[in-house]
Amino acid sequence: MRYDSMDESGIWITVKDGRYFFKLPSFLADPAADDGSAGLYEPGFFLTELFNTDFTDTMIVPVILDDLLTAGSGSPEKENALKISIPPEKLQKIWDNILIKNPALRPGISEAIQNAVNSSEYDPGIYRTDDIQNVQYIQNMSSLPESDIESIFNDILLTFAGNIAKLGKPEKHHSYIAELFMTQLYDTIKSDEKTDYIHFSDGFDRLSAYSNMILDGIPINDRCRKLISCQMPRVRFIFMDGQMVPEYYLRTMAELFALDVYYYMPDKKKYSFCKLCGRYFKKVKRNTEAYCNRPNIYFNDMSCSEYHLWNPKYKDVITELSRRAEKTQNKYCSNHPEKENQAEAYGFWAAELKKRTHEARVTRDIEPLKRFIRDTRFSKIGFSVTDYSVY
Repeated sequence: MRYDSMDESGIWITVKDGRYFFKLPSFLADPAADDGSAGLYEPGFFLTELFNTDFTDTMIVPVILDDLLTAGSGSPEKENALKISIPPEKLQKIWDNILIKNPALRPGISEAIQNAVNSSEYDPGIYRTDDIQNVQYIQNMSSLPESDIESIFNDILLTFAGNIAKLGKPEKHHSYIAELFMTQLYDTIKSDEKTDYIHFSDGFDRLSAYSNMILDGIPINDRCRKLISCQMPRVRFIFMDGQMVPEYYLRTMAELFALDVYYYMPDKKKYSFCKLCGRYFKKVKRNTEAYCNRPNIYFNDMSCSEYHLWNPKYKDVITELSRRAEKTQNKYCSNHPEKENQAEAYGFWAAELKKRTHEARVTRDIEPLKRFIRDTRFSKIGFSVTDYSVY
């Protein structure tokens, strides 16, 4: 079976001259095609993707899996249907994201997700993590032949790969991420059919948070350090263009994360944060570049950079908030030139505003930024305070 084979599942990464070269499993690879992606990926790229990827869609996988397994087993009724304890507001967000990205979703999957969202089983009042520790998610896996299981997992992979691109169209590297997700899920199910899927899915949110921390230059905390130290990808050395280079075999996204951290940390290249879509990207023009070249579904697939050139006066709500706050503080400073410590206070405040603005872009939550701006007006607190992190 493909998911039991190192040659047909997982991914191989060769690292040469600061570039990543991939070998895809046979299911995804087309030896006759050359998409031009060889060697385009540099250290840090997959940290940006682990942050940029919309892992909300991992929560639809049990629903898809249940739908496909039931169909594969020939059971007309779902006597052993999956029971998934997920808050309804989270499922509704998932459903909204799916409709935006894939309006022509397969009817069977679409109906299954709608039923899940509308089911009274998803009462947030009874949602507790300890309620789901022993839920048996995959109850009829053993009743199917291996060929059906393989087909089911491949179907999920293709659906998942098409959904995880955040605000844009799927690209080649989304197949790598989806492949690692499915091999990790397969290994988890195979080792223990009673899987806490909420915990499994939340692991990817942690990877996203850790990636953001490293890309922002924040010191690695103990939990992140422990996660990295626990990864043990297989490695071998091969000859490539007359050089001996390492080739790694990965089966989980945690291994991809750890590998990318290892090569990114000593690298001098850094990534920028797009003001419009909130994704990390590699600068291609100048040091002040603030808009990425990735398609954005909210701009009719124009890139954020193209949209900014087309509509330079457009400002997202976070930019508007921070600029209005700066004007207010500057105006107050100008009207009170006799006050001492103005310049020092403004410098500390501006640095904290920049930090809070970035946090708002990462979390997509502007309320903390609004509270900070409201509570730190010089007209309210004066110029004596220099430690604005307490607000």
